[in-house]
Amino acid sequence: MPTVYLMDDPLSAVDAHVGKHIFEKCIDKYLRGKTRILVTHQLQYLRNVDRIIVLKDGAIQAESTYDELSSMGVDFGRLLKNQVEADEKSSVLSSPLVSRKNSLIASITSLSSLMTNNSSKQDPDEITEMQTVGNVSGKVFTGYLRAGGNWCVIFIVAMLSVATQLAASGSDFFLANWVNKERLHMNQTEDDIVEDFPPRSSLTRMEYIYIYSGLILLTIGITLIRSRAFFWMCLRASMRLHDRTFRSISRATTRFFNTNMSGRVLNRFSKDMGAVDEMLPIAFIDSIQIGMSLVTATIVIAIANVWLLIPTVIASIVFYYLRIFYLATNYSVKRLESITRSPIFIHLSATLRGLPTIRAFGMEATLTKEFDNYQDISCSVQFLEFDHPHVLLQKETSYLKSMVQEIGTAMAEALADVARNCYENRVLMHPLC
Repeated sequence: MPTVYLMDDPLSAVDAHVGKHIFEKCIDKYLRGKTRILVTHQLQYLRNVDRIIVLKDGAIQAESTYDELSSMGVDFGRLLKNQVEADEKSSVLSSPLVSRKNSLIASITSLSSLMTNNSSKQDPDEITEMQTVGNVSGKVFTGYLRAGGNWCVIFIVAMLSVATQLAASGSDFFLANWVNKERLHMNQTEDDIVEDFPPRSSLTRMEYIYIYSGLILLTIGITLIRSRAFFWMCLRASMRLHDRTFRSISRATTRFFNTNMSGRVLNRFSKDMGAVDEMLPIAFIDSIQIGMSLVTATIVIAIANVWLLIPTVIASIVFYYLRIFYLATNYSVKRLESITRSPIFIHLSATLRGLPTIRAFGMEATLTKEFDNYQDISCSVQFLEFDHPHVLLQKETSYLKSMVQEIGTAMAEALADVARNCYENRVLMHPLC
């Protein structure tokens, strides 16, 4: 293998990004330890070389390191500018070669790059994908809802959700009242008083059946309307978010694609948009239904027996802190899963682009091993994502689970005691009692 390499301006025929990659990965890294003589007008690389030789008309003007030449007052930009002007004047008398034109153009580009590097820091080759921390802010959910429609649409969907829960709770309340009336009827039947319902009841048994059936049909109808409106809003939000993302990508500058690998962009459009399309609406509507059910259940408990609010508040506090602990772990795992998935797309995209070169050098096994490593890391995080709720509830938070079970048992015993007292004393103060 040779130990001396002579390179006659190899960076002039490529663009700035490719030239920077060739210099850093090939000339500076791969050929490190060898003698490298590089003839170039690319002044932005002078800081990375060992020694600099300034030539003019075939004669050496200066020779030293970059810092020493700068301290001696050597103006690389002025020397290059004079050389470019001289070459342009000579080009009037004779037709230059195309490669020489490219070299002059690259020289002007390198001059501007040098001035930029002297005034600011050099842009990184690739922006590392960092894992964010903390909870998801409310602005994210507000932005998602606003993408689905204006505030009027959001208000209508919210009112439909409230109406659905009110209809369901109303049917349950009516059923409880009906059960109490039936119990009174059974008690009076035991006393040899046979009537369809007591005189105090203004409704007959068939009327109760018709009203309850109507409430059930009303609940089903409002639920269907609510679900259709909600998923229509989510579908519209998903389409708008996809359009915004695609519009931003299509209008992005070249620097964005130089610092962000294509696999990262594919990850946003594949798995992340898939989660927005499929998983987020279902999780959102489940959260709304569970939240409404909790509110109505708390109201029912307060109406039935106000003392039951004490264990309810204790259980709510325990579940709230358990939720905080769970979400902190869940957010971290989800973000880690997204970060470990991007290298798979990056590796696959780069492999497909360089497939002829890979086959020519027989590197199939090496690339396959790298892909397997990325896949193993991603699968391990996905396994943690699917398994960590069970680990969280069964192992890491077993004491919290026991506490929640004890509180739930205490609440069940309290409810059973209240029901037993109501039944034994025949206290019919409320239909829910």
